[in-house]
Amino acid sequence: MGVFFTFMSLYLTSSSLFFVFLIFLLYYSPKFLMTFLKLFKIKLKEKIGVSNMEEEKFAITRREALKLAGIGGTALLLGTDKIQADTINTSEDKYKALLIIDVQNDYFEGGKCELFEPLKALANIEKVLGKFREEKLPIINIQHINISPKATFFVPNTYGVEIHKNLTPKIGEFHITKNYPNSFLKTELLDILNKNNINELVVCGMMSHMCIDTTVRACMDYKIKVTLLEDTCTTKDLVFENKTILATTVHKTFMASLNGMFANVIKTDEFILER
Repeated sequence: MGVFFTFMSLYLTSSSLFFVFLIFLLYYSPKFLMTFLKLFKIKLKEKIGVSNMEEEKFAITRREALKLAGIGGTALLLGTDKIQADTINTSEDKYKALLIIDVQNDYFEGGKCELFEPLKALANIEKVLGKFREEKLPIINIQHINISPKATFFVPNTYGVEIHKNLTPKIGEFHITKNYPNSFLKTELLDILNKNNINELVVCGMMSHMCIDTTVRACMDYKIKVTLLEDTCTTKDLVFENKTILATTVHKTFMASLNGMFANVIKTDEFILER
């Protein structure tokens, strides 16, 4: 009898230690948690023999997943109160995010501040956006809202201020509003990057000489590596000393000035080919 109690005591002690160790790993290792959840999901599928289960049954609550996996942030994270365990990329690329800046209706035909060939830039943005969604990498959408009383475009509560319909943020993608050219200024952007251990951004959007330039330069202050996709950006003609500087010249000048010191400036197809 004494041997039995001794055995049971050792068994319970070892079991307790195992669960304590498991809880420690789950709390301190997000990657372990995600792997564990994926394996559990696969095994459960095999056990019940269903190939197309309702994903809802295998979801963990959004708050739990974001807290444990570091996918949180103080900006709006679009979606329901649940996030799928298999929507989280656990590769080294998880430290990289796509930053889409100010691709809004006023910059397109019929808008209050139409840019040079915005549809070409939009088509390239859609390419890279599709790639990031396919690889389940973080996507951050920036929307500019002009709060100046003298604002002529991006005016609050207008069609022009809305993000272009082709880039409408999906569930799980960040959406940040800003009021200044610098996407970091008085926004949650830096907080989101820090909380998610993101130290590299792939940047695209509008305008080349304003919000793109200002935001990319600010990244250097925070030691954030930048890949700037130049053909996802565009701008407009500028006037200086009564002379018009064509949009193509403005764009190339700013891309050239950012390349090297502040960013690796390349084309969309080159970026996708490197993937």
